[in-house]
Amino acid sequence: MFDGNPHTELFYQFGLALLIGALIGLQREHAHSGVGELFAGVRTYAIVGVIGCAGGLVATTLQAPEIFAALIVVIGGLLIAAYVLGSKQEGLGTNQ
Repeated sequence: MFDGNPHTELFYQFGLALLIGALIGLQREHAHSGVGELFAGVRTYAIVGVIGCAGGLVATTLQAPEIFAALIVVIGGLLIAAYVLGSKQEGLGTNQ
């Protein structure tokens, strides 16, 4: 599948991360019952997938796995904070 070009392999890795994130978000949106507001969907999970792929690339390139662990903690903290703050406010977003 790969032609030996590192840029092609990198393209496939980021594309796969984007696709997996989008599929998870699409499934969440499809399974949402419509009661209340959906916190994260296709866009959020696709972005998180690409950020995770970028973090893995940086950690592998620099041979420093603590960078990936720190990225997971930071992104997880931001998602939790956004969820907590968003759940307190009603009527925000485009689905009113």
